Amino acid sequence: MNPSETPRIQPERLRQRRIELRLSQEEVSELAGMNQSTVSQLERGEQVPTVKSLVSLAQVLGTSMEWLLGLADTIQPITINSEDLDEVEREAVALLRKSGITHRSELVNILRAIILLTNQKE
Repeated sequence: MNPSETPRIQPERLRQRRIELRLSQEEVSELAGMNQSTVSQLERGEQVPTVKSLVSLAQVLGTSMEWLLGLADTIQPITINSEDLDEVEREAVALLRKSGITHRSELVNILRAIILLTNQKE
């Protein structure tokens, strides 16, 4: 992807995953906090997602944002053994554990969005 391009959800992946989970567009839109018409437009490739909508859709569909954008081939983010973590990574895990359970996924998705935006600039 060209760094100046705005990332687009891969419409076929979004639709495929929604169908796999047996969710209607309306159900996905309700769970993700967006309009059903937005989900429909994203599935047809007619709209570019906001970072917020991308994060929400990834959460609702149990995928990574990178997979939805076609930047990764695996649906779920890769998990890493704790022994493989360096000092900074262990600190990040410790901070996540100190946060409330309801905020953990939000913090991880914010980090994902920052990384995604940073990689676009490179």
